[in-house]
Amino acid sequence: MIEAIGKKFYREQITGPDFSLADVKNAKYTIPNGSEYANFTTAIESLLVIDSPEVFFLHKNADITFRMKETNEMMTTLSETRPKESGGSGGMSRDETVQQLCKSKLPGVTFSYPDTFIFSKIKELSGPRGYPGGQEKGKGDKIPLNIFLSQELQRMNRIINLVKKTFSDIIEAVDGQIIMTP
Repeated sequence: MIEAIGKKFYREQITGPDFSLADVKNAKYTIPNGSEYANFTTAIESLLVIDSPEVFFLHKNADITFRMKETNEMMTTLSETRPKESGGSGGMSRDETVQQLCKSKLPGVTFSYPDTFIFSKIKELSGPRGYPGGQEKGKGDKIPLNIFLSQELQRMNRIINLVKKTFSDIIEAVDGQIIMTP
Protein backbone atom coordinates (compact mmCIF):
# COMPACT_ATOMS: atom_id res chain seq x y z
CA MET A 1 0.00 0.00 0.00
CA ILE A 2 2.77 2.42 0.92
CA GLU A 3 4.57 1.58 -2.31
CA ALA A 4 1.40 2.28 -4.33
CA ILE A 5 0.91 5.66 -2.61
CA GLY A 6 4.59 6.45 -3.13
CA LYS A 7 4.39 5.71 -6.86
CA LYS A 8 1.40 8.01 -7.21
CA PHE A 9 2.66 11.01 -5.25
CA TYR A 10 6.44 10.94 -5.30
CA ARG A 11 7.20 11.70 -8.94
CA GLU A 12 7.97 14.69 -11.14
CA GLN A 13 4.38 15.19 -12.39
CA ILE A 14 3.04 16.28 -8.97
CA THR A 15 4.35 19.83 -9.53
CA GLY A 16 2.62 20.11 -12.90
CA PRO A 17 -0.53 22.23 -13.31
CA ASP A 18 -2.71 19.27 -14.30
CA PHE A 19 -1.81 17.02 -11.35
CA SER A 20 -4.30 16.91 -8.48
CA LEU A 21 -3.58 15.32 -5.09
CA ALA A 22 -7.33 15.00 -4.63
CA ASP A 23 -10.30 16.31 -6.55
CA VAL A 24 -13.31 16.30 -4.24
CA LYS A 25 -16.53 18.36 -4.20
CA ASN A 26 -15.31 20.98 -6.67
CA ALA A 27 -12.11 21.54 -4.68
CA LYS A 28 -8.89 20.67 -6.43
CA TYR A 29 -6.01 19.87 -4.09
CA THR A 30 -2.90 20.81 -6.03
CA ILE A 31 0.58 22.04 -5.25
CA PRO A 32 0.66 25.82 -5.94
CA ASN A 33 2.92 27.10 -8.72
CA GLY A 34 5.90 29.24 -7.80
CA SER A 35 7.28 30.07 -4.40
CA GLU A 36 5.50 33.36 -3.69
CA TYR A 37 3.50 33.73 -0.51
CA ALA A 38 0.45 35.03 -2.38
CA ASN A 39 0.22 31.87 -4.50
CA PHE A 40 0.11 29.68 -1.42
CA THR A 41 -2.46 31.80 0.45
CA THR A 42 -4.70 31.90 -2.64
CA ALA A 43 -4.48 28.11 -2.97
CA ILE A 44 -5.27 27.59 0.73
CA GLU A 45 -8.22 29.99 0.65
CA SER A 46 -9.70 28.14 -2.33
CA LEU A 47 -9.95 24.89 -0.32
CA LEU A 48 -13.10 23.84 1.50
CA VAL A 49 -13.37 24.69 5.20
CA ILE A 50 -14.37 21.12 6.10
CA ASP A 51 -12.37 18.48 4.29
CA SER A 52 -14.08 15.43 2.91
CA PRO A 53 -12.68 12.09 4.10
CA GLU A 54 -11.97 11.27 0.46
CA VAL A 55 -9.13 13.81 0.54
CA PHE A 56 -7.38 11.46 2.97
CA PHE A 57 -8.33 8.39 0.91
CA LEU A 58 -11.05 7.37 3.35
CA HIS A 59 -14.55 6.22 2.48
CA LYS A 60 -17.47 8.67 2.78
CA ASN A 61 -18.74 6.66 5.76
CA ALA A 62 -15.71 7.81 7.75
CA ASP A 63 -17.22 11.29 7.85
CA ILE A 64 -20.54 9.91 9.08
CA THR A 65 -18.77 7.91 11.79
CA PHE A 66 -16.78 10.97 12.86
CA ARG A 67 -19.88 13.18 13.02
CA MET A 68 -21.80 10.58 15.05
CA LYS A 69 -18.92 10.23 17.52
CA GLU A 70 -18.66 14.01 17.83
CA THR A 71 -22.42 14.30 18.42
CA ASN A 72 -22.41 11.54 21.04
CA GLU A 73 -19.55 13.22 22.91
CA MET A 74 -21.38 16.56 22.86
CA MET A 75 -24.63 14.99 24.10
CA THR A 76 -22.78 13.14 26.88
CA THR A 77 -21.08 16.36 27.98
CA LEU A 78 -24.38 18.23 27.98
CA SER A 79 -26.17 15.56 29.98
CA GLU A 80 -23.35 15.40 32.54
CA THR A 81 -23.28 19.17 33.07
CA ARG A 82 -26.98 19.81 33.39
CA PRO A 83 -28.40 20.04 36.91
CA LYS A 84 -29.69 16.83 38.37
CA GLU A 85 -33.24 16.95 39.63
CA SER A 86 -34.79 14.28 41.74
CA GLY A 87 -37.94 12.64 40.51
CA GLY A 88 -40.99 11.84 42.55
CA SER A 89 -39.17 9.21 44.62
CA GLY A 90 -38.84 11.58 47.56
CA GLY A 91 -35.23 10.57 48.32
CA MET A 92 -32.15 12.71 48.08
CA SER A 93 -30.12 12.76 44.88
CA ARG A 94 -26.53 11.57 44.85
CA ASP A 95 -25.27 15.17 44.87
CA GLU A 96 -27.46 16.08 47.83
CA THR A 97 -26.20 13.04 49.72
CA VAL A 98 -22.58 14.07 49.10
CA GLN A 99 -23.42 17.63 50.15
CA GLN A 100 -24.97 16.39 53.42
CA LEU A 101 -21.89 14.29 54.13
CA CYS A 102 -19.61 17.27 53.51
CA LYS A 103 -21.72 19.47 55.77
CA SER A 104 -21.59 16.89 58.55
CA LYS A 105 -17.83 16.27 58.21
CA LEU A 106 -16.69 19.91 57.81
CA PRO A 107 -17.05 20.86 61.50
CA GLY A 108 -15.07 17.76 62.47
CA VAL A 109 -11.98 18.78 60.50
CA THR A 110 -9.42 19.72 63.12
CA PHE A 111 -7.99 23.15 63.66
CA SER A 112 -4.86 24.00 61.69
CA TYR A 113 -2.06 25.85 63.44
CA PRO A 114 -0.38 28.98 62.04
CA ASP A 115 3.27 28.52 61.01
CA THR A 116 4.43 31.10 63.59
CA PHE A 117 2.78 29.07 66.37
CA ILE A 118 4.45 25.86 65.13
CA PHE A 119 7.89 27.53 64.98
CA SER A 120 7.56 29.02 68.47
CA LYS A 121 6.55 25.65 69.98
CA ILE A 122 9.31 23.77 68.12
CA LYS A 123 11.89 26.26 69.37
CA GLU A 124 10.84 25.49 72.98
CA LEU A 125 11.32 21.72 72.51
CA SER A 126 14.44 19.95 73.63
CA GLY A 127 16.24 17.29 71.64
CA PRO A 128 16.68 13.60 72.35
CA ARG A 129 18.75 12.49 75.34
CA GLY A 130 22.41 12.25 74.49
CA TYR A 131 22.18 14.65 71.54
CA PRO A 132 24.89 17.35 71.89
CA GLY A 133 23.18 20.53 73.04
CA GLY A 134 19.82 18.79 72.73
CA GLN A 135 18.68 19.49 76.28
CA GLU A 136 19.07 23.26 76.05
CA LYS A 137 15.81 25.19 75.97
CA GLY A 138 15.19 27.64 73.11
CA LYS A 139 17.39 25.77 70.60
CA GLY A 140 14.82 23.21 69.47
CA ASP A 141 14.68 24.68 65.96
CA LYS A 142 18.32 23.58 65.40
CA ILE A 143 17.72 19.88 66.17
CA PRO A 144 17.13 17.67 63.10
CA LEU A 145 14.22 15.68 64.57
CA ASN A 146 12.44 18.89 65.57
CA ILE A 147 13.03 20.39 62.12
CA PHE A 148 11.50 17.24 60.63
CA LEU A 149 8.55 17.54 63.03
CA SER A 150 7.92 21.16 62.00
CA GLN A 151 8.01 20.20 58.30
CA GLU A 152 5.51 17.40 58.88
CA LEU A 153 3.21 19.74 60.81
CA GLN A 154 3.34 22.24 57.95
CA ARG A 155 2.43 19.48 55.48
CA MET A 156 -0.42 18.36 57.72
CA ASN A 157 -1.71 21.94 57.89
CA ARG A 158 -1.76 22.11 54.08
CA ILE A 159 -3.73 18.85 53.92
CA ILE A 160 -6.22 20.03 56.57
CA ASN A 161 -6.76 23.32 54.73
CA LEU A 162 -7.17 21.46 51.42
CA VAL A 163 -9.80 19.14 52.94
CA LYS A 164 -11.69 22.11 54.42
CA LYS A 165 -11.62 23.95 51.07
CA THR A 166 -12.73 20.85 49.17
CA PHE A 167 -15.67 20.26 51.53
CA SER A 168 -16.71 23.92 51.23
CA ASP A 169 -16.35 23.85 47.43
CA ILE A 170 -18.48 20.70 47.14
CA ILE A 171 -21.21 22.26 49.27
CA GLU A 172 -21.21 25.42 47.13
CA ALA A 173 -21.04 23.44 43.87
CA VAL A 174 -24.12 21.39 44.73
CA ASP A 175 -25.93 24.63 45.59
CA GLY A 176 -24.90 25.96 42.17
CA GLN A 177 -22.80 28.81 43.53
CA ILE A 178 -19.53 27.67 41.91
CA ILE A 179 -18.47 25.32 39.12
CA MET A 180 -16.33 22.31 39.94
CA THR A 181 -14.77 20.08 37.31
CA PRO A 182 -13.66 16.53 38.01
